[in-house]
Amino acid sequence: MDFPSPKLIRVKTDSVIREEPAITCYDIAGEYEIVSVPEQEPIGGYTYAYVEQMPQFPGGNGALVKFIQENLQDPSPESCVQGRVVVRVIINSEGEVTHPEIVKSLEPAFDKEAIRVIQMMPRWTPGKQDGKNVNVYYTLPVLFRLQ
Repeated sequence: MDFPSPKLIRVKTDSVIREEPAITCYDIAGEYEIVSVPEQEPIGGYTYAYVEQMPQFPGGNGALVKFIQENLQDPSPESCVQGRVVVRVIINSEGEVTHPEIVKSLEPAFDKEAIRVIQMMPRWTPGKQDGKNVNVYYTLPVLFRLQ
């Protein structure tokens, strides 16, 4: 099945119009929808891959796993699909979870569900570099298991 190439969306930011790829999901019929549109690069400029103090979910890693488990729904209960969707986000200098991007896809419906849950997350404790809050890339695995 041939899928259309990713759409380019016109984004207006500070009186400048630029085109950016949209994150899309495809269903079995080949129809697609926009899951999210990349936002403007976070204020503060540079985004780090690793910092002295990495961002923390409120309550720590155990609370993060619990949050995902409690909010995740099986997008396709009639299928026998299980596996992992890996999503990369930016935890910005205010602790907001922004710019979700699928790094490892499972199936479109599962990818969309992983993005939905990640976009529900509360603010994190931001990462720090040289004592200052900074933007940090963070990779989140979202595991789907058969019940």
